Amino acid sequence: MEPLFSPDIHVLYEHSKIPLAIFYADGDRFHAYLVSEGFCRMHEATAEEMLDLLNRDEPFDNIVEKEEMQKAIYDFSRNETVYNVVFHEKIDRNGKIMTIHAIGEHEYTRDGRRYSIIRYDEISDTSRHFLFRDEEREIAERNRLYAEIDDAIARSYTSVVYVNTDDLTVEPVRLNRYGKPLEEVTKNDRSLRNVIDTYVKALVYCDDMQGVLRFGDYDYVIKALEENNPLYHTYRTVRDGRIVYYRLKIVPFDDGRKLIYGFEYFDDQMRERLARKTEYETQMTLLAGLSCEYDSVWLVDAGLHHAKFIRSNMDPGISEIMHAEKEGNYETLFGNYIEKYVVDEDRERLYSQINLSNLMRVTNEDEIYHINYYRINPENEKNHMQFCVAKVTDESGVVRFVMGFRNIDTITDNEGRGHTKNTGRYDPPKAADPQDSSYYMQEGHDRRRDWKKGPVS
Repeated sequence: MEPLFSPDIHVLYEHSKIPLAIFYADGDRFHAYLVSEGFCRMHEATAEEMLDLLNRDEPFDNIVEKEEMQKAIYDFSRNETVYNVVFHEKIDRNGKIMTIHAIGEHEYTRDGRRYSIIRYDEISDTSRHFLFRDEEREIAERNRLYAEIDDAIARSYTSVVYVNTDDLTVEPVRLNRYGKPLEEVTKNDRSLRNVIDTYVKALVYCDDMQGVLRFGDYDYVIKALEENNPLYHTYRTVRDGRIVYYRLKIVPFDDGRKLIYGFEYFDDQMRERLARKTEYETQMTLLAGLSCEYDSVWLVDAGLHHAKFIRSNMDPGISEIMHAEKEGNYETLFGNYIEKYVVDEDRERLYSQINLSNLMRVTNEDEIYHINYYRINPENEKNHMQFCVAKVTDESGVVRFVMGFRNIDTITDNEGRGHTKNTGRYDPPKAADPQDSSYYMQEGHDRRRDWKKGPVS
């Protein structure tokens, strides 16, 4: 084809340190005509390699947002729309990803042929912004601003805008495909209030609108930043008819002259968090069902010696007396319980056996450890009790104990009443016979005690 430029202009473009590429349209194809040294250096490749890549049948194979890029190039080359995109490109065999901001313009030769210049900026690289400072100061200043934005906002944010605090106007830095149409809608009124209102009405889920609308109020944002900097807010959006979680991050920069608003795709993290919450609630429901025969259930972190009250099946009045302290140091809480309610003859043994060092040694993951003792409750009733311990070690190696207190007298009384209901007659509980092993099945026992020695007194 006939050259687009004179040899001098061609050399000037070719040796430019600014990353750029020049294209021309031929029918339905968009051909790369020239790439600069800065463009080749950005991609760590030669000019021949880059021209071959750009002119192949699938030039966007290395780009993460392949479909969006194909549409953007088509609209730019055929419909002459604005070309201002941010995309992620894999630049080597190891999968290194570069974040690139590209801006395109159409130009014409003297004989009327159209060509397109696309300028590229690696916004994830803060060092190279100063290489061409003397060649184009305006670009260098813009890149400095984008570099600060990139340092302040994680690269995972799909859309980023900044607010000029002097006049509260909003300037886009990068926008995803949902945000780009809103840029056109708000072009005549870029005020923070109007931009946030437009965004909320167009994309935010109805139940979360009020929460996001607050961030269009500059005074509210400044006051909130005094308490939390950066400022975060998670909310739901509606994308293609589907609810998708996003998180807004607001942070001041440029000595407070600007505010960055970063919009992060947060759906995977939120759904994982909600799944964990649902799993936890399911586990708590199962725990509630399985622990219904326990007076109370506690969770103890062995490493921290920290105990937390989980649930009680006792009379609320008695429970409030016995569980007035629901969280704290394990030895203190359980020591107070022993001193207040355990009979004198069982205290020393119980102190020794519930010691965490002892429990670490004698308990196993696949079974429940039992300790029998007698208790005097707040109504001055003597109860045969069983202290039950299950050891659980999580994936990170943290050891916790689930501890439950069973009132054996209540259980056997309930079983007796249930037997009467089912058979129409009442069989009194079997007399305590130390030589009859069924006694221990009825009353519960310490699994470490020799059953032939009889019941614990």
